[in-house]
Amino acid sequence: MKYGKIVITPMMIATLVSGSVLAHGSYERGERVAIASPQNLAVVESPFKVIFSAPEVKIAPAGVDKHNSGHFHLMVDTDAIPTLDEPMMESDKHLRFSAGERETTLELSPGEHTLQLIVADEEHTHFENLVSKKITVYVKR
Repeated sequence: MKYGKIVITPMMIATLVSGSVLAHGSYERGERVAIASPQNLAVVESPFKVIFSAPEVKIAPAGVDKHNSGHFHLMVDTDAIPTLDEPMMESDKHLRFSAGERETTLELSPGEHTLQLIVADEEHTHFENLVSKKITVYVKR
């Protein structure tokens, strides 16, 4: 039995790679997930709206096992990024948006605050590097 040559084209490689976008892939931080509003270094009045952006991610409620989908978690005033091997626990510094929300309204005390957005799977485990760049906002007194 004879077999022909297998030719792998760049398009085939791109298709294979793009199919695993959320399969705990590797992106540069902030490349696929961002806080659309407010902008970094914005001066805001509390309460203020935070708008999430992840145009290449299918957003679905937590608990819904859809291929290549996730939901948002917002980290407030913390440097701690949860590990990849356990679900992220909700707290006053870690807000879950389990229903698939794409925005929220925050009420923060006057002063400097940091915000960072994370995409997690149906079990609240975050995808590696589907983490936004951290932004700083200043809440007016």
